[in-house]
Amino acid sequence: QVYTENSFENGKSVMTAKSANTELYFYNALSMIRFKLWSDVPGAYSINKITLTSKGNNLNGNATVDMTKDKPVAVFNENGEKTSILTIDEAVVLTEEGTIDYNGVATGGHDFYMLVPAGEYAKEDLTILIEGEDENGKELKFEAKYPSNDEGLTLERSAIHTISHEFTAETW
Repeated sequence: QVYTENSFENGKSVMTAKSANTELYFYNALSMIRFKLWSDVPGAYSINKITLTSKGNNLNGNATVDMTKDKPVAVFNENGEKTSILTIDEAVVLTEEGTIDYNGVATGGHDFYMLVPAGEYAKEDLTILIEGEDENGKELKFEAKYPSNDEGLTLERSAIHTISHEFTAETW
């Protein structure tokens, strides 16, 4: 198994393999969302939990993989949960600065990753709740709906999608 750019490192996702000959090609069965977070005041905020909720898609639970497809994807069954939680054992202090360019692409900051099922996500299907605290220990919560465009979002198997959303400390 070989890591390729803009894919997942080995061991970071559920993988499947299928072959009609002696060569075995492994594929990631899920998609990944990267949250890039930073603060305009480095060191002032820490993050300890990110919750992702979908109105239309199950995000975790028992999944099946249809191996009859050319590149199989994991599909969570109807008894799955529409919420996925990333709990950070030791809170991450936002010390690195970041920017969002004219195309809405974020660079810098701290990266947090969540595996999610590949598929279609309608406008504002996903709710992202970021929790943490400020330098004085005051609890902070920030919530955003994503995607904000009318076209929605297609998350592809084996791809990393970066969510770029700018907010200021006043919105915490």
